[in-house]
Amino acid sequence: GFGEGYGRSGHTITKGVRHARYDLSLTAGDLFGWAIQRPRNPDTPTRFLSDGVQIADVSHPEIQKHLQESSAYFPLFGLSFFILPIGLFIGFRAWWMRIWLLVASFWLIIPLYHNAGWLGNDEATLWAWVLGLLALILIPLVIFILTYHDRPPQRARFIAWGWIITAVIMPIIGWGLMNWSGREEFRTYGIVLGFVFGLIASYLLVTSDTQHRQWTVRFEWSLWTWLLLAICTSLIGWHLAYWVGSQRYSTRYYSEALPAFALIGGLGLYGIIDYARQLVGWIFSSARQTAQFAVTCGGYALITILLLGSMYLYSIPRINALYRFNNVSPYMADEIRARATDDRPILVMVNGQRGDISWRAYGSLMALTSPYLDSDIVAAWNYELSNDLIRERILARFPDRQVIELNIKGTDAWFMDCDITQNSACNLNPPPR
Repeated sequence: GFGEGYGRSGHTITKGVRHARYDLSLTAGDLFGWAIQRPRNPDTPTRFLSDGVQIADVSHPEIQKHLQESSAYFPLFGLSFFILPIGLFIGFRAWWMRIWLLVASFWLIIPLYHNAGWLGNDEATLWAWVLGLLALILIPLVIFILTYHDRPPQRARFIAWGWIITAVIMPIIGWGLMNWSGREEFRTYGIVLGFVFGLIASYLLVTSDTQHRQWTVRFEWSLWTWLLLAICTSLIGWHLAYWVGSQRYSTRYYSEALPAFALIGGLGLYGIIDYARQLVGWIFSSARQTAQFAVTCGGYALITILLLGSMYLYSIPRINALYRFNNVSPYMADEIRARATDDRPILVMVNGQRGDISWRAYGSLMALTSPYLDSDIVAAWNYELSNDLIRERILARFPDRQVIELNIKGTDAWFMDCDITQNSACNLNPPPR
């Protein structure tokens, strides 16, 4: 559902925008593996200085910790998105498309850049901003339809406008009926928009060759570039409307947009090399072909170096952060079994005050505990340390098991006879690599 009464803490548009910003901050680095950061503090290696920049060190403990445990803004500054406007500018060959791109970019970026106050506390303005962005995205589609003449104009425009009207009217009717009648199933009309969007795009991209009586793909730079951009914005928009906080598990909800992002980025790289070729051809007109060939070779060699460098400096440590993710590994279970005094099954008494712990502190034991409570290891959470009754009930439930005590706080876990305040090696989390 959507609104304050749904989800763990309420699904609202303000949270949707906030989590989209979190996720996009990580996507900006993950897309091509280009990122920078503040330099390390030589006196405190786990901290960063406030001045200067350097190539991102994804293997840094603070960055690894963020990738494993956090869902807020990515500490690194991703640079991957900077190539996308160049790709869009190259792809949008029509002058009006470039003006549209500039207007849409200002509409999108300015409030985010200045962190406008209404982004976090004014849902009416926020909805107007999001719907305005949707309307801006649909403007090129309308113009494409009005200027499309490969089929009989009247029939083409009649079908296309019918689809557009359906896409706009049906979701409005559905939401209106839901609010009026209280029947939530009317909201399903909103799904019509996605199907209609795909139908219109298919209709524009596939045209009929009446002479040869076969279907052919209509290749047109501006239209294809807009379609690639629409794929990205549609996926991000839908997940913004129903936020899930995906960053902690990588931006997997945007993964379907990766091919479109990559193609737009590749178009930008191609455009940079092409304009550089034209420039050196104009400067060295007497040796135009040789100069242009050198620029082409140098440009693609540089791209290859960037890709290989990002794989080594970004992708490998980025993927390594997912190893034993959420602190789930055999390590904790092995340590517990090593403390067993006999062959009886084990009850792990997990002592941690409600509100002070994360499930990641004992996630490895949760994975081993059978829902039928008959596994070799069963973990039971004693969530009120000041109430002995809870502990007694747990022990009474499993009278035939040997008991091993485990203290937890936050994501830390340690045995009762080993104090992590005196010895950090007592902490069972994160598990060793």
